[in-house]
This record gives sequence, structure tokens and C-alpha cells, in this order.
Amino acid sequence: MPYMLVRHRVKKYATWKRAFDEDAEARKAAGCLGGQLFRNHDDPEDVMVLLAWDSADKARAFSRSTPVRDVMDAAGVIGVPSIVFLGDTERVEV
Repeated sequence: MPYMLVRHRVKKYATWKRAFDEDAEARKAAGCLGGQLFRNHDDPEDVMVLLAWDSADKARAFSRSTPVRDVMDAAGVIGVPSIVFLGDTERVEV
């Protein structure tokens, strides 16, 4: 399964989270299957988002789209986000 890992700083997490939640239908329509949010324990404005996609090509296209960039700007994303596309290789147990 393809994944997109996004890491960025935000001005205020609550503002960013509201915008992220409001954009859920756009993500779903673009092929996103859901995911998980993470915050840096020592810096809660450092946010990571791991999203599963039905297609790596759709994830790439979504990440480059103007509407996504507009949502990020309005949500208070600082600077250029780091975006990495991942493939599920294997799961490990402790």
C-alpha cells in the first residue's frame, strides 16, 4: 500500500487541525484511505501526517495540487513541508 508522510511546522496546532479536518472529503475523493497524525513530543507545533492511499500516483498528484497548498497556507503551515512517498515493505513485531 502506498503512503504519504508529510512533516511540517504549524503556527498553531488547533488552527491547523481544524483546516485538516475540514479537508477530509477532498482527501477521500483524491484516493486517501485515512491515516494517522503525530506531534513531536518536545515541539507540538511540529506535525507529521501519515496517510494511506489507493494509488501512489494519486498521492503525488494530490500533494502537488493548488487546493492542497492553499489549505496548508490558510492552516498556518510554516515553510515548505517535507513530503515522502513510502511503500509498505513489512511489519515488524517487538
